[in-house]
Amino acid sequence: MTRDKDSSYALAMWSYAHRGFTVHQIPALQDNYIYLIETDEILACVDPAEAVPVEAACETLGRKLTHILNT
Repeated sequence: MTRDKDSSYALAMWSYAHRGFTVHQIPALQDNYIYLIETDEILACVDPAEAVPVEAACETLGRKLTHILNT
């Protein structure tokens, strides 16, 4: 399934705030998730399976990605 940057990725993003950081869960591909970890200084992406949902989430959050963590 292919989606463009203006699609529903941001609407499907789930977020959880906890003591100084927020975790954002973004659906990717057909059966996967990408996680963003946000603090005041950092916006890190964990295991980005594809770029489009990450770009859309960054745009929605009004932030630039600072780190990419591949496990």
